[in-house]
Amino acid sequence: MVFTQRDLYFLKDLAEVNFLNAKRIYRIYGVEGNCRLRLNLMIKDGFIEHSACLPNREYVFSPTMKTYHMMDMKYKKKFPNDKMNHYLAVADFYFYMKKQGNLDEFKLEQQYYFNHLGKKYSFRPDIEIENDGTVLLVEIDLCNRRFEKKIEAWEAFYSSGEYKKHFKKYPPVVIVSTDVEKVKTIVEKNKKIDLNYVYKDYSDIQKW
Repeated sequence: MVFTQRDLYFLKDLAEVNFLNAKRIYRIYGVEGNCRLRLNLMIKDGFIEHSACLPNREYVFSPTMKTYHMMDMKYKKKFPNDKMNHYLAVADFYFYMKKQGNLDEFKLEQQYYFNHLGKKYSFRPDIEIENDGTVLLVEIDLCNRRFEKKIEAWEAFYSSGEYKKHFKKYPPVVIVSTDVEKVKTIVEKNKKIDLNYVYKDYSDIQKW
């Protein structure tokens, strides 16, 4: 197929976030009819594929290895799609931040292993992003659960000094939540260190 500039922008965005459903893709293209045509051509030529179907029977699309090669991008591992709403929320944050300024780097579920006070930790922010030289660690929270363990991991990552191997200073922790006040209460109740927490309401993020 002959790609338009809009096609290439879309494939780059899809390769960054891994998953996009039809309605979000229509927002990117602007014209639903033309969008359907372009998607069908990309599927036919092996650049994207159906990777899931939402409860409302709406398709979710993901890039193939062919797209990563064409874009000269490093392949991003696909995670199980049983948390598809979570992954689509990650995509919302990507487009929200892209609207704010330049995205120098966007990493999904970057894994860090380290030891602290005789305990093994596995630290994995949902998103690690660099925007205009500023690094952010992002947690997408749609259910307000297991935050005590997350707070412990964030603080251990700081106290152990492990973050110094990867960052010049400890990045702000951005929490995108459907219930900001509840999350704030949990953080204030359980934190032992005053890390730089930034809270974002998911409903605002969705307005990109």
